[in-house]
Amino acid sequence: MTETTRYRELTKEFSAEVAEVDRVGDTHVRVVLGDMPALSPLDTIAVAAGGELRRYTVSSIADGTAEFVAFRTRRGPATPWLDALGVGDRVTGLAPERPVKNPPADVTRVLVIGDDTAVGVARAMASLHPDRTAVGMVGESREEDIARLTTAEVTVFGADEQLLAWVTAQATMPGTQLVLVGEQALNQRVRQHAFGLGIDKEAVATRTFWRPDRAGLE
Repeated sequence: MTETTRYRELTKEFSAEVAEVDRVGDTHVRVVLGDMPALSPLDTIAVAAGGELRRYTVSSIADGTAEFVAFRTRRGPATPWLDALGVGDRVTGLAPERPVKNPPADVTRVLVIGDDTAVGVARAMASLHPDRTAVGMVGESREEDIARLTTAEVTVFGADEQLLAWVTAQATMPGTQLVLVGEQALNQRVRQHAFGLGIDKEAVATRTFWRPDRAGLE
């Protein structure tokens, strides 16, 4: 019998010092926290950002540090908090929380599909599946910025329909795994599109981070 991990039993409070802050264009901030509990790429951590918990995906770990990449939504308290964050500041939160699903090690290709909030997952996936990860996004990110962060093939689209056309061209290659992350409605649209192409449900992993009418969904 497979034992189910109960993340509520593993999640603990943490207090960590900011070791590094890298502002990537106008859209994203890469943050490295020191003295963190044992974590893995794709774990989720809840960070007290501007007085509210915001959840981010662990994009990299090294020597007791944990890194996440945050999107500057400019819609709430997290953006001014990120803009003011500096090396040496202390950050509190909860970790680990439920991870994003990692595809099997033997997949031929991993497609990370979503919006601007998907970048942390894309960075983690590219490190776990080097030279096999491609990123398709709808949003305002600059392709060169996200490519630098992820070291993956990146295409940023201005409309959902363009993203769906990219999925049609990319997703039917044998051994391809789709990882859908970001806004709920976009995830659902891409998921149904993939199923319409005949892609098996086992080849599609979905993680909803947010939706416009619900704060703090993820």
